[in-house]
Formats: sequence, structure tokens, C-alpha cells
Amino acid sequence: MKFLSDNNGDDLAGLMISLIFPLDSIHAASLAASRIEHALSEAASSLSSFSPRPGPQKAWMIQFKIWLLLADVYLAIEQPNEAINCIQEASLINPVSHQVMYMRGLIHIYQQQWADAKQCFLNAVSANPYHTDALRALGEAHLTLGEPRLAEKTLKDAARIDPNCPKIWFLLGRVMESIGDYTASADCMATALQLEPSCPVLPFTSIALVFD
Repeated sequence: MKFLSDNNGDDLAGLMISLIFPLDSIHAASLAASRIEHALSEAASSLSSFSPRPGPQKAWMIQFKIWLLLADVYLAIEQPNEAINCIQEASLINPVSHQVMYMRGLIHIYQQQWADAKQCFLNAVSANPYHTDALRALGEAHLTLGEPRLAEKTLKDAARIDPNCPKIWFLLGRVMESIGDYTASADCMATALQLEPSCPVLPFTSIALVFD
């Protein structure tokens, strides 16, 4: 089965999803919707009490990004306490950012606190439904917590947004294997293998433009 084409976007994602998964779980979809609605209400409550920092916002956002990058580095070198401190500094600048919620979820994963991690990722997705890293992490949390149908629904949503991410397809393959759909699992794994060679280490948008 061939999954790749020269077209990107919703048409490709929809085709890939429909080829592998002819039917969705209605129960999983409704349950996921109710949980995201709960997370949305929590995020809205935080948003109502948020006021931007005084002064030039660009300078604050640069600091915000630096704190998040430092948190990522500290987590990579297994210094979670330092990472937590960095996330706390970032949250003082923008407490309702989906990136802060996502990083908090990664800290909880490092500490094997999967239920707390799931809640953080739900909050991140409610703040930004198109943040595929949070969707992928939420799918992994569902899988780890024994909720494969919710993981399936979440990862399909992520694949529709970014059909060219091999990590999403690989994790979706693991989910399908866990529920006994080995054909779909193999198709997902094959798609991940096809996408891996052409997937950049970093998004192209993260590379600064240089003009002579």
C-alpha cells in the first residue's frame, strides 16, 4: 500500500487515515471530546486572570523562548529540577502558553507521573489544538495509561494535522498493535519508515532567514 504523494495537507492526511482506518471509535471520540472540554474550561479560567508583562513584548517573548529552550536542555541532560525552575520562569512571563503546559507534561513523563502528564498535554491541546507535539505526547500518555482507543483518536488527529511526521505514525503503529490490529500497525510502521529519510531534524521554520 502506498501512502506518500507529492501533495500535503488535509487531502493527503485524510487519504492516509481512511486507507488505514476505515472506522473510528465513536465512544473514544466522545470521551476524548468531553475530556478536552474539561481542559478547555481550566485553560479559560487561567486565561481570564492573565495580563501581559509591562514593557516591550518582543523582549519578554525572547526571554520566554530562552527559558523553554533551557528547560529542554536540562531535561535532556537529566536535570529535572533545573528544568522545572526554567519552566517556572517561563510561566511567569506567559502562564497560559501551550508550550509551558507541554514542557510540564514532559517533566511529568520523566518522573513517570503519566496521569499528571496527560492532564498537562490535554491543557496544551486545549490551548492550541494544532500543536502536534502535544497531541503525540497525549497519545503516548493514553497508551501508557491503558487507553488505546483514546490514543488512537488523538494520534489520528495529529496525523491529519501533520501527515509527514514519522514519530506520529510510529506511535500510532504501536497503538494499533496494542489493540490487535496488526495490519493497520504494519501500515503505520511502513509509513513511518517511508517518511523518516525526508523528515528534517528541526522544522525549516526554525532556521533564521539571512539576507545579504
